[in-house]
Amino acid sequence: MPITLRTCQPTPEAAALLARDITRTLSGHQMHKAFDKASNDLLRNLGFGEFVEAFELATAGYHDGKVPE
Repeated sequence: MPITLRTCQPTPEAAALLARDITRTLSGHQMHKAFDKASNDLLRNLGFGEFVEAFELATAGYHDGKVPE
């Protein structure tokens, strides 16, 4: 199972481990998407789920090249 902030304790150390894993294994667009997901998971774990929902709604399509005008 991949390391995510949903599968491990959301501590600063766990986040740093995940960040190192992302930068070691991914690059470019895939790395950006992984950091967005990790940041959103971390914010959800901290109780900012409503903020994350608003962010995801506002940025829907950006990672698929469907940038709204």
